[in-house]
Amino acid sequence: MSEQQALEAIEATFARVDELRKRFAIAHPPAPGSVFDADDSTMPRMRLSELARTSLAQAWDHFDLVKLIIESRRTFVAATGSVLRGALVASAQSLWLVEPDDALQRRERGLFAAQEWYERRIQYQNEMAPDLDAGQLAQSQKQLEMLAQDLAAVSAARGNSNRIYTTDIIREAARTRFGAEHLVRGAVGHWRRLGGDAHAVGWQLMVQAVTWWPSPDPDGLSSATVTGTLSNIAEPYLAAWHMFGAAIIRFDALSASPDQQ
Repeated sequence: MSEQQALEAIEATFARVDELRKRFAIAHPPAPGSVFDADDSTMPRMRLSELARTSLAQAWDHFDLVKLIIESRRTFVAATGSVLRGALVASAQSLWLVEPDDALQRRERGLFAAQEWYERRIQYQNEMAPDLDAGQLAQSQKQLEMLAQDLAAVSAARGNSNRIYTTDIIREAARTRFGAEHLVRGAVGHWRRLGGDAHAVGWQLMVQAVTWWPSPDPDGLSSATVTGTLSNIAEPYLAAWHMFGAAIIRFDALSASPDQQ
């Protein structure tokens, strides 16, 4: 993909990004009698529809930031990877949550996402405890007790206690949307490369646009110049975008009233 083709492909999504701004500004509960309405009744403290909507909203937020980056005609060498990573994870998770036709499988995935939510929140709040004053600490402890109770209830309700990893979620979502295994491998590859920015050691830069400079050193090592390119942005962006679009269609179908299904 040339730089011009990459730019055109990314910019072709921008009208839809703007169109969706109002959608994610406020929550839209599923219609009474909808599939989601039934799903939510089984997990009222952490509704499946809200978990999926939150993932979609986070994906959109990352697409909106990419739009700002592109419109400013900047690419950045490393930082854009973190933004694209967020878009890819949120888009894949959205689709993974809503994709199953089987209600039990769909709800099991919702319970896993809820379990992850509680575990991460409890971990964060526990780590902040040493910096709280007495009043804040007492309030935090009450919150933690409630969170622990909710986590225990969700964990007990899960039919499968196995840990599900983000890589598996991306692989499954990509398989749902794209089908072809080389495209599935591509989506997982984007996830691994984009995740390199989170570790800040720079290995992912070596698979971007690199110009190597001959080194006079006897060890044979060379210096390199790395640049940001639109093609490095376009491929993961579009993979995330297509999963995001499929998730929205499925989300709306699950949210619709029975007479609209």
